[in-house]
Amino acid sequence: MILGLSTDRDGRAVVESFVDDRGVTYPIAMSTASLERQFGGLRGLPMSFLVDRSGQIRHKVFGYFAGPTLRLAVRRLLDEEGPDAAITRARHRAGARSGTAHQPNNSP
Repeated sequence: MILGLSTDRDGRAVVESFVDDRGVTYPIAMSTASLERQFGGLRGLPMSFLVDRSGQIRHKVFGYFAGPTLRLAVRRLLDEEGPDAAITRARHRAGARSGTAHQPNNSP
């Protein structure tokens, strides 16, 4: 899952306008000082974090995270064994083929 984290201090309305203008389709959360500390501080923008299944930050990238490099890093994390590794890999492959991210199904 991709999650954007906005550090914009001008408020939610400014961020929503930015997101709408650029057609961003993934969720964006508003950052807080506490959240930034949990990620080890933000030293520049953009910054990318890859988080593994257990919630551990495995990669921090300062600056632009190029597509091929991002795909390789994600692939390596997905290839690691875990209780739901096969399901996660299948969803990732399906999303990559269709060009869409996996969205959780909240239906009963």
